[in-house]
Amino acid sequence: MNQLFLRASGCAAALALIAASLLVAGPASAATTTQIISGVTYTLDDAANTASVTDYDHSAASVTIESSVGSYPVTSIGVDAFRVAYEDTTSTKLSSVSIPGSILAIEDGAFQNNALNPIAIPGSVITIGAFAFADNDLTTLTLPDSVLSVGAFSFFANKLTTLDLGESIVDIGGTAFSGHLQGNGTDNNIGSVVIPNSVITIGDGAFQHLNNLTEVVLGDSVETLGEYAFGFSYNLESISIPDSVTTIGPYAFAVSGRLSELALGSGVSTIAAGAFQQTALTSVSIPNSVTEIGDFAFAYGHLTSVSIGASVSSIGNQAFSNQSDFMSHEFVNDLTSVSFAGNAPTVFTAGSEQDQGSLGFSTGLTVSYFSDRTGFTNPWQGYATTPVVRDVTAPTVTIDGGAFVTTLDLTPAITGTTGEAAGTTVTVALGDQTLTTTATGTGTWAISPTVTAGSYTISASVTDEAGNTGTATQSLRVNSQNPAALPPASTTAELETFIVDNSLDSAATSAAFIATGATVGNPLDSLDTSEPFSGNLPWSDPTDSFVDVYAYSSPTLLGTFPVVNGMVIINGVNLAALSTGAHHLVLIGQTSGAVSVLNITVQPAPGTGTGTGTGTTAAAASTSATSTLAGTGVNASAPIGSALALVLLGAVLLLNRRRTATQY
Repeated sequence: MNQLFLRASGCAAALALIAASLLVAGPASAATTTQIISGVTYTLDDAANTASVTDYDHSAASVTIESSVGSYPVTSIGVDAFRVAYEDTTSTKLSSVSIPGSILAIEDGAFQNNALNPIAIPGSVITIGAFAFADNDLTTLTLPDSVLSVGAFSFFANKLTTLDLGESIVDIGGTAFSGHLQGNGTDNNIGSVVIPNSVITIGDGAFQHLNNLTEVVLGDSVETLGEYAFGFSYNLESISIPDSVTTIGPYAFAVSGRLSELALGSGVSTIAAGAFQQTALTSVSIPNSVTEIGDFAFAYGHLTSVSIGASVSSIGNQAFSNQSDFMSHEFVNDLTSVSFAGNAPTVFTAGSEQDQGSLGFSTGLTVSYFSDRTGFTNPWQGYATTPVVRDVTAPTVTIDGGAFVTTLDLTPAITGTTGEAAGTTVTVALGDQTLTTTATGTGTWAISPTVTAGSYTISASVTDEAGNTGTATQSLRVNSQNPAALPPASTTAELETFIVDNSLDSAATSAAFIATGATVGNPLDSLDTSEPFSGNLPWSDPTDSFVDVYAYSSPTLLGTFPVVNGMVIINGVNLAALSTGAHHLVLIGQTSGAVSVLNITVQPAPGTGTGTGTGTTAAAASTSATSTLAGTGVNASAPIGSALALVLLGAVLLLNRRRTATQY
């Protein structure tokens, strides 16, 4: 199941739990009562059998919240419970508070405008409301893994320098950790922000105005970066946007004057207005996933080159316009090269000396595009253009072994070749694994993933310098030996019906059998039970790694044997349990269920042999010293002779048919 769905579901379940614990009955249901302990007012809800903190008299700077009042567990700290009004100049502000492990929710404004430092949030808390700890003196903050969301402005206007968001938070509210203040003289100055992989949404202004912020690590589940999410991060020098992000909101990284390195993930579709306005970027590569670039998205920077992906259809006004020389009030044009991988965008502002246009204005700017793309002219939208002949030849890559490979190896060696240079990356996708290796000087590559039994599609891909990708695929079946399959029939009569119904040619199959080892010289119509029975039989179904072998009249398992290079290797089977006369040997593919039938005739044996060859032989067959399995009553000599004649003529035919759905 999708990991994000599980997180969201967990969040919803947790919020439902909180709602249930906070439910206050209406007038027609059970009443609520209040109780004051050490200046703290607790409201007891008889219906929910819980208590919440609802008020404090601010008689002291330190307070301990009770974990229960009588039989009522205290599960929430209510709206504005400890808040000090901004116009209140007489109340004592809290400098410390002890929060018990019974608390599930800290509601809006719960501790707003106090002097708390530090704060220990217990591992029971799931949600922290808007403004909950705004306007305090916190310098460090660690959120427990239980916290799923923090509301807007929740830690706004503190003195934070270090922040640990835990591992479970999903939603970070707008301006939650912003450093920009409105009048109280303190400022969050967090130096490093690591967004855990649990986070999906970063709200508007969540980390804006953090003057000391030098590092931002975005988790691989973030989908949306809100407006000004990291805006005004003056000392941030680099940012990598993960593939999970689809939308970069307006001004998300605007006015980050030292931002000189940007990697945009392959999932980004929208770069909103002003997203990277006023940065130190000198070049930017827009991935093929992007369809829209908003007004002023990269404006007023120091770009010299821009590469625009194949899907961009809309570029806003002054999206790549130039840095202004504010002293002379003139625009200094650094941009000299813009390349388009796709067709000309349909939404675009033409450039002129009077109007900067989507790309800014410069007589030195040249727009290049692939000659097979449409919509471009020379000049185009006020810019000089140069068509480029595109290399569209995909690089070669192969996977050794053909279209279908079967193996018993749980760390199979997957190898192949490529026509690209040594060191070229080869990406191999197999199941839920994506692995990489590099080509050698001779063009070969190899990788050995760890797998479990099952069917896989292997995809190997190579991308050349022109961006062309070559791909090769292969089907891989990883088998393991399973318990023996049920026989297709319970009696010889039923087996004969099965053979007819499924058009199985036992004579041709018998003719294709190749006797080996001790059985050489003993035709199938004259087997000596004193010798171990061995031989190879062609097996056409490539999905099988093992074949079960039964002997009739009544089905007796002789063993399970491997399939190697298209041959069933039967080795060392003890036939002592078979009585003199004709028998059928039935072979069943463990993976495919394909069935083949051999005809054999057992001659009287002077003694009993034993076999220890390849394959797993059935205990009943290998240990019996008495001929107990009656023959089938079928004369195998005539069809065997005819079939052997076919072998001599080179017309060996093996027909394996899958068993029908009918079970006998």
